Amino acid sequence: MTSQQRRDAAFAAINTERDYQDAQQGNARKHPKREIELEVVITFHGKPLTLGEGILVLYKLVDDARGHWYSPDGYEEALHHIRKIAGVATQLMENFGAPMRAVTGTAHIRQPADQTAQHKSA
Repeated sequence: MTSQQRRDAAFAAINTERDYQDAQQGNARKHPKREIELEVVITFHGKPLTLGEGILVLYKLVDDARGHWYSPDGYEEALHHIRKIAGVATQLMENFGAPMRAVTGTAHIRQPADQTAQHKSA
């Protein structure tokens, strides 16, 4: 498998995690909303989270992955948590913004379709 094929497979796994979250399954399931609503929110256990709280969720998931990795048979379970981490991180970027990384000296930089024009005009 080429590097690009591995990257595509990883992003496909992240997309399945985001679909799972958007379907409000597992910890992302729908709960009664708080009285005060934020304009852009990520929710866990029914509570809207700030960016900082979302980062704490990432720490929790990293801790879970580490716990599984440490167990004798936990390698695959740890990878399930890595997928969750990527999904939550992706959702945070969707909700709060995702600045593009400036990369120089690379011949083939892949840009999202809607970002290509911005980078050419800059």
